[in-house]
Amino acid sequence: MNQTENTEALVAEAEFIPEEAVMEEAVSEEDASPDTAAADDELVAEAEGVRAVYPHFDLTAELSHPVLGAILRGEAKPTLRQLYEAVHLEDILESRVAAGVQEQVAHAVTSAVTETVASAVTEAVATAVRETEERILSNIHARGQRPSEVGMAGGGGIRMHPAVNRLTRKERAMLARRAENGETIQF
Repeated sequence: MNQTENTEALVAEAEFIPEEAVMEEAVSEEDASPDTAAADDELVAEAEGVRAVYPHFDLTAELSHPVLGAILRGEAKPTLRQLYEAVHLEDILESRVAAGVQEQVAHAVTSAVTETVASAVTEAVATAVRETEERILSNIHARGQRPSEVGMAGGGGIRMHPAVNRLTRKERAMLARRAENGETIQF
């Protein structure tokens, strides 16, 4: 028989050892008193009840657990925190689940708000760009239809009279006022 087959045979044997036998081995001959035997029987009976609710429960594995095994063997006593957590496990789990749900809701709301704001900003920027383009195009179009500027026209920017006798009454009154203020008028 090679080493692999030997290991498999040992594992197969270990799977068929009842927990009662393991429990009996765990209790040494020196500690075997009527009280200890009753406690062991009680523990094995409780283990069967736990296994009915939790099929994966293994008393041997739990006895080898450093904290639980020591407590069950009477070598240690549980701390107040351990007792509190054991008694209030459902409340603790519910509060953690509620906190997780609140965090998920907050994250979802934040994401939704961020997406909404980003969408609104993107839309606002697109609208501003479109309106600016329209204003620029209409401005360019309007410049093409505007009359030419004063300096750009073929004639002068002011009306010139070839002779003083062609001035209007209003223009003569304006020239008279300018002359009264000391200005020299030339034609």
